[in-house]
Amino acid sequence: MATKERKMPPILSVSGESLPEAWENACIELADKGMVYSRRDPEDNKAQVEAYMTIEVRNPDADPFSHLKGGTNALDAPLLDYYLEIMGSKNTWVRDFNNPEDTRWDYMYHERLSEYPDQKNPDRKIDQVKFAIDRLIESPCSRRTNIITWYPERDMLASHTPCLQRIWFQIIAPQGEEDWALDMHYNFRSRNVMDASFGNMHGLYMLGCHVRDGVEKATGKSLAMRMIDNIDSFHVNSRSYARFIHIVQGLEEAKRAGESLSERCWNRKEVVDGLKVAREEVIGATLKQTRQHFPGDMAAEEKRVNDIADRVFYLLDKYAPK
Repeated sequence: MATKERKMPPILSVSGESLPEAWENACIELADKGMVYSRRDPEDNKAQVEAYMTIEVRNPDADPFSHLKGGTNALDAPLLDYYLEIMGSKNTWVRDFNNPEDTRWDYMYHERLSEYPDQKNPDRKIDQVKFAIDRLIESPCSRRTNIITWYPERDMLASHTPCLQRIWFQIIAPQGEEDWALDMHYNFRSRNVMDASFGNMHGLYMLGCHVRDGVEKATGKSLAMRMIDNIDSFHVNSRSYARFIHIVQGLEEAKRAGESLSERCWNRKEVVDGLKVAREEVIGATLKQTRQHFPGDMAAEEKRVNDIADRVFYLLDKYAPK
């Protein structure tokens, strides 16, 4: 008797030179080839689309830099807020898990990556970002430069768990060649295309630039960079599915009409100019919420957040296309 073939989300893969090109290609590929179905979920049970997706960004430094349809974190205050968050501006917002009355956030990506809990010593935190930089300096071609966010003791019980699971780095430095490159792979368990998927790519780019800069300063090497985004569930939920299809149809029509990618995007200078205007607003909003629960030195915290902003703008300038 023939075995019934089970319908499963397809395995899809796209590539693009820049962040916007790669993201746009992923959206079109998902709309064209993703599995459309209704989930057994009382809150999300109508038509939606899903696939396993791999997105290669061959040169994330390249222009264009942000996409007009990139969603919530594509420009100005939301993008700067996310840059600062993934570089550590909101680490103090994570709740005390020993206090059942603490209702703050269950995690921040940077908090998990730079302050991972040490099971043997609760007073010690593990800085995985520093580990990655140090490992790449000491052993550039190592395949063991891997950092994680998942913390079972918390995440098996938490209401909100990290979508980003791990990041892997390797320096590609073939013998006899002077050019070195940072290869950065990262894995998400789940990404809703219509929410923060493009912003996630920008945030991980910023973290990759931070790592790259640390290695360059120690080694004297200039590193190109590639990003590979692996997503277990690259999807659009039922609430956003119709809007997603409408956006993709618009992208396909623009391409058929001969519109260039740059006409659907912003270049880095336009993005950075908007971030500069938004800086005071974003830092003010972050510190306002921090004051509600932070018991420490607010003057020192304000300096720390401003230092992070300085770092973000330094990296944006350093890796701008020449």
